[in-house]
Amino acid sequence: MPDPLTPDQRLALIERIEAQDAARRRRAIGTTWLSVAAAAVVLALVVFGARRELTRTQRDLRDARAQRDRIEADIGTLRTAQAEAQAKLEATEAKLSASLGALGRVSDDQRKAAVEQQLAAEPDTARLLPRVYLQIVDQDDRAFAVQMGRRLERAGMIALGVEYVPKAAALKTSDVRYYKKADEPGAVRIVDVLKRAGVEARLQYLNMENSTRVRQNHFEVWFAAGTRRTPTP
Repeated sequence: MPDPLTPDQRLALIERIEAQDAARRRRAIGTTWLSVAAAAVVLALVVFGARRELTRTQRDLRDARAQRDRIEADIGTLRTAQAEAQAKLEATEAKLSASLGALGRVSDDQRKAAVEQQLAAEPDTARLLPRVYLQIVDQDDRAFAVQMGRRLERAGMIALGVEYVPKAAALKTSDVRYYKKADEPGAVRIVDVLKRAGVEARLQYLNMENSTRVRQNHFEVWFAAGTRRTPTP
């Protein structure tokens, strides 16, 4: 069967096929390069964002370390101040204990006179010297009240003797009385000392905030009749 295409036609067909194939290759290469370029742009954006985030993280880390160093320095300063304050407190407590021990060796009248003289000379001392006046309504409770006074002195207070008040014989419950609201924590301490000794006492606020006759840290303990029968641990 004769070939329908002449040699020239066949050559033209081959050239056209080769041209089409070349065009397809160029399009494929162009698409590939576009994809590569897009990927490069995306990668550049990712690298830029990561670098910026890394820079910010490093800055935050430096700030955190600086803050940690400041906190550690502050903690060191606070610890030093705390140690100094603790040393001063222990020295003050030792002096107070020695003073209370010396005060305990004098009579009640001399003790009251010494305290009143100190308060008159230095009114600010009233804030530092918690003073407890012990009252009994039954003479048989005197020795027990003296014992409780010693316990209060060991707790850092000044017990100013025992006074017999027979007109309060009807007292049924032991009381811890205080005159000013600011002294309530001290009164609670006294109640706690008595409670550990087996004495149940109630708080009684006398509300004399404006009185100039009553100094700060002034307390009264009133023992109900028969309190001596309370077992003391």
